Amino acid sequence: MTHYLGCIAAILLVISLPFSAGAQAPESERLDGPRASYLRHLQLDADRLELDQRRQWRTLMHYQSRYFGGVKSHFDSPSFFLSEDGKVDARAELQATLAAFFEPARAVPPGERYDPKNEHPQCRFRARYQWLKEVLAFDAERLPEQDCPDYKEWSKTLGAESATLIFAASYINNPASMFGHTMLRLDRRPDAGSILTSYVVSFAAEPWTTNPFIYSVLGLSGGFDAQFSVLPFYVKTHEYSSMENRDLWEYHLNFEPEEFERLIAHIWEVQGNTIDYYYLDENCSFHLLTLLEVAKPSLRLSDNFPGAVIPTDTLRQVLDASGLSDRRNFRPAQRRQMLARRAALTVEEVKLAGQLGQAAKGKAEVLAALQDAPPARQVEVLDAAIALWSFNYGSDEQADKSWKYKLLAARGGLKTTSSEVEIVAPTPPEVGHKTARVSVAGGIAGAQDGFLELGVRPALHDLLTSDVGYSPLAQIEFLDLRLRVENFDTGIADTDIILQHFDLLEIISLSPLDAWIKKWSWGVKTGFDRTYRAQCPDYGCLVYDLAVGFGGTLEFGPLALYSLLDGEVALGSTFENNVRLSAGPRVGGLLALGSLARVHLEGRYRYPFLGEERWMNPIPWQGTAQPPWSARVTVSFQISRNFEARLNAVEGRRRAEAGASFHVYW
Repeated sequence: MTHYLGCIAAILLVISLPFSAGAQAPESERLDGPRASYLRHLQLDADRLELDQRRQWRTLMHYQSRYFGGVKSHFDSPSFFLSEDGKVDARAELQATLAAFFEPARAVPPGERYDPKNEHPQCRFRARYQWLKEVLAFDAERLPEQDCPDYKEWSKTLGAESATLIFAASYINNPASMFGHTMLRLDRRPDAGSILTSYVVSFAAEPWTTNPFIYSVLGLSGGFDAQFSVLPFYVKTHEYSSMENRDLWEYHLNFEPEEFERLIAHIWEVQGNTIDYYYLDENCSFHLLTLLEVAKPSLRLSDNFPGAVIPTDTLRQVLDASGLSDRRNFRPAQRRQMLARRAALTVEEVKLAGQLGQAAKGKAEVLAALQDAPPARQVEVLDAAIALWSFNYGSDEQADKSWKYKLLAARGGLKTTSSEVEIVAPTPPEVGHKTARVSVAGGIAGAQDGFLELGVRPALHDLLTSDVGYSPLAQIEFLDLRLRVENFDTGIADTDIILQHFDLLEIISLSPLDAWIKKWSWGVKTGFDRTYRAQCPDYGCLVYDLAVGFGGTLEFGPLALYSLLDGEVALGSTFENNVRLSAGPRVGGLLALGSLARVHLEGRYRYPFLGEERWMNPIPWQGTAQPPWSARVTVSFQISRNFEARLNAVEGRRRAEAGASFHVYW
């Protein structure tokens, strides 16, 4: 019986331990007299100086002002705070932080695995400690400073002396890349290693699903956790430059030594803490800005983004900050390097390198034949072939690499250094047009009725706009809204204000077919638009549609010709059973007249399989049962970087209109 009572008592003791720890008295109540008195002195000084209202404290805690008063930290991990109310109470967190600095030092058992939660608060929250020590002039006798060996070792491993903001440009065939991405590189001292061995700070979501619908919903609604990570630069270079074929732009940042030291200390204390990720605003670029503000609190970078945050806009904010960036460097993607090597070859050599850069079968005799060429030309051909093989199969973990090893062996046997190839850098992203757009348009529609149209689009770029600073032949539009006023010729009372167009998302990627690069062109669009049928009023019927198309593009200098095969699902009460299924070709041409003007001509035809009458008349513009076909031509004129004018004409089923529009990017 005594044995059982002992077990019960032990169990109760174990169960009660966490609650006992949580019910511990505040640090100020557990301190001895002089230390408690000094803590109270510091807390009173902090109140007197209103430190919790200081910009520095708010940037360290990532507090953001709330609409109805008060603050709220972007961080969501309880481990980031020392007060239970620290997320929303700046003063409580500061008072709790001061108290935590008085905690006794904890001896680390030999061999114990590092856990930041077991670190002393002076070490765990290094940037907070350094700032409070400076403004409150801590007395080392009454508040001894901890040694913090783990932080010192981590900082020594970084070996960093400056910071560089990195912008990863988009790649034409990767829709996820089209907004760009920003990272922060901590550049090593010359004696600590090469730039490639520097470390990169990146903020990214931690998605647990690859389902595109769930991914989109959770990404927009804060359904994923995100956190800062620190990885070697060569890892990120391989990921972005080699696997995703994205050019990297590097912008060196000017920080004073004490500012850079504060940045390093803050990166240390935010690691492992999570933030709810919002794809549109609280994303990778936004939170990098908050890191820079900690280093230099006079910066007001994140305040300028009350809504959507796009990486190119944050890059411009950094470059516009006086004296923050002093130089720029371009690091070309693997694809661009490969094309530069190809450009240095003769026509016959291009053919040889193209054969060698493919899979192994039947290529051994080509490699043997190459040995008849002068060694210098063999080098050029093999360098280009290896670059092509890496482009085609480098990211494929299942690819047979034996052929690449043979190419490398042949290249190594020549014992000749490769010549430098000229790589022309594209225009940097910051010189492109801004990302949000408002527009006003007017013209004649239908039976010579006039219309006016107002439009707004938060992001980003379309084919008609100059591609300076953007990927050519790529379009991504997000939440493109247009409201139209029609029939105002008949009097104000009879005018109609209608929703003419509301695209949730439209992406077009026209990847030119090439002897070495064979990528599909494709497009996807989803949103609300008007269809014009006999059953609809003059201004058409509003329907929701989702269309997807695949095809190819040929490029002849400034002219790109493309053809896609589209499939569409449209929903609306005008259709039989409220749905229409259709498919058909889309052909077009885009002519760039320098950076000043563009001409876009496009025709579409979609044959309805379900939901409306089928067209039998061989002449598309005759008869009452015409199919959903249309043709449009648009000419755009780039007035300046952020101002643009367009002329537009559309001919389609039961509808023809022409007009002009003016666009402002901001």
